[in-house]
Amino acid sequence: MKEQQIKQVPSEVTMKEDRRAFVNGDFVDVEGEPPPRKFYFAWKEKKYYHFCGAIGWPILSSDQEGCALVIGVTREDTPRYEIVDSKSSDSVTDLLLGCLELRDRFGFRECSQLFPHWIADDQHPEKITEMVTSFSRKMRDECDLYKGLYINSPADFKTGADELYIRTLREVGFSKRLVFTTDSEWIKQRIQTMTRDAISLKENPPAAALAYAIYDMELARPWLQWDRSFSLDDKSTFDDDRSCNLD
Repeated sequence: MKEQQIKQVPSEVTMKEDRRAFVNGDFVDVEGEPPPRKFYFAWKEKKYYHFCGAIGWPILSSDQEGCALVIGVTREDTPRYEIVDSKSSDSVTDLLLGCLELRDRFGFRECSQLFPHWIADDQHPEKITEMVTSFSRKMRDECDLYKGLYINSPADFKTGADELYIRTLREVGFSKRLVFTTDSEWIKQRIQTMTRDAISLKENPPAAALAYAIYDMELARPWLQWDRSFSLDDKSTFDDDRSCNLD
């Protein structure tokens, strides 16, 4: 592995208390309903309730770039998703380094319940498995300033069920619950290249990352599962001035 420097970057996300959830310092308690959440995440003057990271692995046999993206949830009940940023590379190592930068920028060090793992197909080629394992080992052994970078398949993952994931993605898109920012238009274009007669996420890394993440969030709704006792004091704590090299 060529020498790479890992350096923490400032968070662009701020946790804020949702004052509407309180009356005289206590939760509003509507009979038969859970109390509202106590906080939200602010980014670029917008309110988000969750950030999710996802990876579409590069296709090593054709040098096709992989994709790491972050999706923000802007509505809780019937979730609305917004692709807030992404990284692309034909190098697995560079893609994983991009994940570290993205999670720092989108609140990993602000909230201990963000980015516990990245959603991806864990049935990837053996060579990618070796690269991810090597990267994780070097992070653990040489860069103890960082919590590990973990990869999980989407909830209820089924190998060969690409049609299911793409159908969920299309349903969310058709219901106008998926927003592409200017910077993520290239992902939208890649998704539009898929046809109903040629469905394969392994051949379309950006579509794979987005489809797996949307399916997982539609099914699991992690922002609704968080412990309601979670508060602004429950933050991840790191030393911002530290860095290390992977070589």
